[in-house]
Amino acid sequence: LVIKNQNGIEPNILPQLAKIWDENIVDMHSGGSKAVSDPKNILSRNAAAGATAFVSGSLSFLLLSEEEQSFALNTVVQYAPRPYEWIRNCKATSDGLTIAHAGNEVPLDELAPWKIEHVQSHPMVWRNPGRLNQPHLQILGAWVCSLNTTGPSTGKATIIDDVAEARRICRSLMKKAMSAEYIYAHAWEEGDLVIFHNQGVLHSITGQLKDEKRLMWQCTMASSVPPERFTGSVFTKTIHSDTYDFIDSSKVDHVGRSILVTGASSGIGLATACSFVRAGASQIALTSIEPFPTEVYEAISEAARSCNHPPPTLLIYHLDVNDLKSISSTAKAITKACGRLDVLINNAGYMPVPSPIVESDDETYWHTFEINIRGTYRMTKALLPLLLSTADGLKTIVNLSSVAAHNFRPDSSAYGMTKFAVLRFTEFLCQENHEDGLVAFCVHPGAIMTKLAEAMPKETHAGLTDKPALAGDTIAFLAEGRRQWLNARYVSAQWDMEEFLQKKDEILAGDKLKMRMTF
Repeated sequence: LVIKNQNGIEPNILPQLAKIWDENIVDMHSGGSKAVSDPKNILSRNAAAGATAFVSGSLSFLLLSEEEQSFALNTVVQYAPRPYEWIRNCKATSDGLTIAHAGNEVPLDELAPWKIEHVQSHPMVWRNPGRLNQPHLQILGAWVCSLNTTGPSTGKATIIDDVAEARRICRSLMKKAMSAEYIYAHAWEEGDLVIFHNQGVLHSITGQLKDEKRLMWQCTMASSVPPERFTGSVFTKTIHSDTYDFIDSSKVDHVGRSILVTGASSGIGLATACSFVRAGASQIALTSIEPFPTEVYEAISEAARSCNHPPPTLLIYHLDVNDLKSISSTAKAITKACGRLDVLINNAGYMPVPSPIVESDDETYWHTFEINIRGTYRMTKALLPLLLSTADGLKTIVNLSSVAAHNFRPDSSAYGMTKFAVLRFTEFLCQENHEDGLVAFCVHPGAIMTKLAEAMPKETHAGLTDKPALAGDTIAFLAEGRRQWLNARYVSAQWDMEEFLQKKDEILAGDKLKMRMTF
């Protein structure tokens, strides 16, 4: 945010403005002189003196090789205590990413008194709170003291405590983004007020300032919430927010097939139904506890018309996954009307308003389990006989899980635990019905603004930018063939499916994308 011509603004107003974006900020700011005297500074060649240059942490991560991404995702960076004092006698590298030579640091025992809590350790890859499920390479290279990395396949921990080597590794990872095409620089003018979010970017002042006073006051928005390690994970180099050609449902073949989608009156459920219709499905059964608006019928008709398919037989059922009678009557009706079932998509879910466990409402908390776990169990139990008895059927169940099964978001324990349990439930389901030909796997639909997501903290809503069609087309694509190798596994709709399928041998060899405890 740039507010032009704010001459004479008092620095103490900045924390008040920053509080608009982060209610947990610590009241602090910094400013003063900064000299950039190295003519080899790469930024000096790309921007006028006095500019502030920004490099995206997200882009920095995506530029890494798969091996480097794996290393970064499994590494924690330990920073020195009293870091400014620690490096006061040191010179930075020409790109400003870290310290040029080790050996000039002030010995730790000669620093001003410090305690162990002054030693900060943070993940090398952070989850950007403003954009759900987006990884950012975030390292403050000058302060790096050591690295603690864990082998993703062996679980073996290795500590790299040679300062020079730790800095070399960090610089090699960050340096990939240090070229002109990746750097955004804006020359702020004297008197401008500039506010930007520190998390998610690397930033540095550029050019030859000598002894001039810095042209901008920097407001440090120090949140009371520590950076969250990114999990969930980036399994493909390419990440999607909307549907794309490779999974385009109009190119998928579900002609003659019978599909059941729960929670389908809107959002992800309706988008998934439309994807199967575009793929030519002959029978579509939709269930929901909510009324079905006319837009549902219009969307289904338009999906068929857009791909020159005949309208499917559309079956609409008012169903509460928490009501056994409702489920039983619906299962009987579908069996009678369709006589077959190829794919069951357990999409119906519930998300409570975030609350600490100690302050949570008992009924609301447990209702999350009743819908997300028991509802999935009951629907599966009721429809499994029809699914497995369908001659030449796909015998496929897709359970909607979530990246929340892997992340620790404050005050969201109920939802996260239930989505984790869905993963384990799917594993048991596959183990018990493998010989009958069942295919069952879990899908994270993406960061999508739905009625369900309205319960999430408002500050996260801006990050819910994925499109429902991404989830729908991914599910229709994966369910097209009997992919038993996917059994009991977690798949994110955000992953690039072309890259994902190329990893089949790797997934099977390492038995990846399943829930395991590492010892």
